[in-house]
Amino acid sequence: MRSQWWYINDDKLTIYSIDLRSSTPEKSEYSYSLGTDTNPKTLKFFGGMRVEGPRTKPPEDARTIYKIEGDTLTVAIGKKELPTEFKTQEGNGVIVVVFKREGKSEVKN
Repeated sequence: MRSQWWYINDDKLTIYSIDLRSSTPEKSEYSYSLGTDTNPKTLKFFGGMRVEGPRTKPPEDARTIYKIEGDTLTVAIGKKELPTEFKTQEGNGVIVVVFKREGKSEVKN
């Protein structure tokens, strides 16, 4: 999997990455919704647009599960269906990604 940086702000998820074929930066933006009343919690991102980069095909929508532990966000993305656990197995189409917060969080009043 290529390196990615996720930036979540208000109602937008922005994903920065590098296109491996051309070694150029990519930027995609999504709307997202959180399902906080389920266990595990869900994150759905949709309406994706490529803002920068060589690819023109819109990114696919995704349904994921997530958990936050301190400054760590763990996300399981299902290629076939919504994952039920944070585990990959051969052929299940699940990718597990772990993010660590950089810098201090902003507190909104």
